[in-house]
Amino acid sequence: MNVRSRIKSGVRVGRNGLINLLNEPRVQFGKLTPDVIPKAPGVYLVYEGDEPVYVGSSKNLRRRVRYQLLGARKHYLATQMIRYRFHSKHKFQVHLMTQCSVRYMDTEGADEAKWLEKFVAGVIRPIYNGGSKAFQYDK
Repeated sequence: MNVRSRIKSGVRVGRNGLINLLNEPRVQFGKLTPDVIPKAPGVYLVYEGDEPVYVGSSKNLRRRVRYQLLGARKHYLATQMIRYRFHSKHKFQVHLMTQCSVRYMDTEGADEAKWLEKFVAGVIRPIYNGGSKAFQYDK
């Protein structure tokens, strides 16, 4: 398979994955129960209101969404939102539970999840993935 064919194939797979992810229902963080999220590798998209703000992938979606995003472990999204917007873990968690929702989709494997995460981030350009100049801060 030549390079052009591989690119076309990759774009087609990424496009279909993005469409499938966007067709998944959004679930409020406050209404998530651990048994709802699959333990499979996959991609997730976090929203504030109707705005997608972060896309991520994981080898285990349930563990990532439950532990890392809800603040039990350090996670990039939580760290950035606490550091630059909420300044406390409690305020971040309240905001996440009341104002944020998530879409998630399992994939065939961790490599597919990582690739799809990069594709979705490139297309949607969520602010916490560095996709918007609106989210800039002094270092």
